[in-house]
Amino acid sequence: MCDHEFEKYKPYTSMDQFRREIGKYLDEDEVARFEMYVILE
Repeated sequence: MCDHEFEKYKPYTSMDQFRREIGKYLDEDEVARFEMYVILE
């Protein structure tokens, strides 16, 4: 997965949106690992 995939959906409006969009590319464990880097505004 490329960095542009993260930027494509920014800003995330909810953690559910993050999980749904990033989960298309990563398995559940990897999504959970990345969650600590997500800041919702």
